[in-house]
Amino acid sequence: MLSGLLVGALALLPTGSALASGPPPAATAFATAVIGPAGGTLSGFGMTVTFAAGALAQRDLVILGNWPNGQDVTPPSGEAVKTFGLQVCVDATGTPTDCTSEFGNYPNSPAGTERIDGKQLNYTGYQGTSVNFGSASHKLVTFAVHTGGNAVYIYNPNFSTTAAAYPKLLPSTTANGVLTFETFQPIVWTVTSPGS
Repeated sequence: MLSGLLVGALALLPTGSALASGPPPAATAFATAVIGPAGGTLSGFGMTVTFAAGALAQRDLVILGNWPNGQDVTPPSGEAVKTFGLQVCVDATGTPTDCTSEFGNYPNSPAGTERIDGKQLNYTGYQGTSVNFGSASHKLVTFAVHTGGNAVYIYNPNFSTTAAAYPKLLPSTTANGVLTFETFQPIVWTVTSPGS
């Protein structure tokens, strides 16, 4: 996705087919907010992310990354509306460091660098101990996505088939054009709309 809100669609491909192998391009646009243990919100790219109290153990910089409209693996619904991810950077002293991988909360998520708010930041891997987005039964992060999507999937960029790259359809609700879902893992998600 380009900077700002982009609601696009992948060319329709048969379910289960794959595009080029390997991870997708890095996120191309970012929204940030410093959030502490009391919770807070982060908005960007047509969505609002709400962190309940306890989602973060300390004052951290939270990054919402917006991906190009295209993944290495075709989404289950045929059309990708939006792919996005959360990163958390330790920011206890006011200088963000030690960010989680932008590619997701998986043990083999790649490390790298990115430029956020005029600063070069390193991302080193999956979430650290500062992050507690809750449990499967007590989720602490809520997304409200203001796009035309009607389904949300976990996106794992480490795999090359649709079934493995999108391992879980998450429970969500839609009302007045807003898709809402709760999550307990700071990874990467794709919101899709059905192909016809």
